[in-house]
Amino acid sequence: MTLSSNMGSLTVRVISKDGVMYGSPLVPNTAVGGVYTFTDLGPGIYVLRSSENICNTFVYDTVRIYNYQFPNLNRSSAYQCDQGGFSVSAVATHGVAPFTYEIIGSVPSFPSIVSAPQSSSIFSINNGSTYSLIRLRALDACGNATLGDASILPLTNYGIRASMNCLFYPTTLSVDTIINASYDWYKKVTLTATDSTSLGNGPGVFIPNLLPSDTGYYVCYVNVNGGCIKRRYNYHLTGSCYIVLPVTLEEFKGRKEREQHMLSWKTTQEQNMQNYVVERQTDNEPFTEIGRTVARGSSSSQQYQLFDASPQPGNNFYRLKMNNTDGSYTYSNIVLLQKEKSGISYSIYPNPVKDILNIHFSGYGGQHYTVSMFTMSNQLVLQQNYSTASSNHLEIHRPASTQPGMYLLRIVNTATNEQVTQKIIFL
Repeated sequence: MTLSSNMGSLTVRVISKDGVMYGSPLVPNTAVGGVYTFTDLGPGIYVLRSSENICNTFVYDTVRIYNYQFPNLNRSSAYQCDQGGFSVSAVATHGVAPFTYEIIGSVPSFPSIVSAPQSSSIFSINNGSTYSLIRLRALDACGNATLGDASILPLTNYGIRASMNCLFYPTTLSVDTIINASYDWYKKVTLTATDSTSLGNGPGVFIPNLLPSDTGYYVCYVNVNGGCIKRRYNYHLTGSCYIVLPVTLEEFKGRKEREQHMLSWKTTQEQNMQNYVVERQTDNEPFTEIGRTVARGSSSSQQYQLFDASPQPGNNFYRLKMNNTDGSYTYSNIVLLQKEKSGISYSIYPNPVKDILNIHFSGYGGQHYTVSMFTMSNQLVLQQNYSTASSNHLEIHRPASTQPGMYLLRIVNTATNEQVTQKIIFL
């Protein structure tokens, strides 16, 4: 063990090993120019005590010495470069740094590319010849050497993967981890946009809660072995839940049944489905399970329903969790039902919505409403008057100019001037 100090002349001692105090503290084997060396200590946790010879103030440090493991080169790699030639990356594990690296052979052996030892672990070779294998040698600071072979291969074009593509859920965008590669991530509104937002330089980007503002095009630039290989990967993150499960959910909706809320859904092509779980979220609580139904496992059309016997006053948000037998699952659209605490009682579905938004009014007929939709910056997108004299159901078709994102839906009772506002999302 070697220690160095810029504090001038010190008195350095090792006073304990693995929590056991030495009867006589260990003295350095050598002490030259502020460098103190202890030999033959062996693996363990040591406590060192240092003191200035002038002030006699003690400073303590804890040092752990691990069992020595011989170095190896079993993770080395070689890639064909984009502009000809190839690049070899020697990756030494275990041993004690610093290392020196050298090429000691190749297949074929001529023309020879044997090199002298160097501190850099990367070799760039472009002599016009083709090689299939490179033999490497690494030497660690203890004088122990290891050999390793690297086959020269093209880099596979992997691309970006998303762990989930659903609004309001966490997702991770990632590319494969490549030895001696650097990564640069950017977000763009469109692929051709000149402006972009820098996101980081690791092999992945984590989004804890995917909002409409997070959707767009994600770009990752990968640079391998200092420019030998350069790749650009793109991914369009839409939040549209591209998760495939062995069931087709045709609809999930709800309506009021006196003091209860009835949730119903229709499916086809059930294969390896385990069950359906209805979850509810209120204004003050997260989504929690209120009931479940076993899947029938039929390939024909199936109807299900479940009652919420105790809806909470105000907003009640419902979603359907569809569980597969292998443990995978996905969620439906969200349905909103209200338990009356104002003069307007309604349900809305689906939310998020793609084309048609359904509003179902409960209570007495003959009510007159003004239904308006605004952007989050309070710009009016749609407004229409509606009467429940003939029907309690209103369909709102998506305006042609509506871009994906979050909007505010406002319903006003024109007789009482009572109003409710609800956030909706267009995909």
